[in-house]
Amino acid sequence: MTPGLDRPHPAPQLKAMRFMAQPPLLPRGEFDPALPPSPVQQAIRRACGLTI
Repeated sequence: MTPGLDRPHPAPQLKAMRFMAQPPLLPRGEFDPALPPSPVQQAIRRACGLTI
């Protein structure tokens, strides 16, 4: 018998993984520049090196 063929493949374990909820990246309504930036917008600006 070939070694390893009598064991189940490890890929089925991936089905049990869950992903955490994330905030929406795009605003749901109209863009209003008078409103303060959201935490997501602030993080994007920091990552791009833009000033807040």
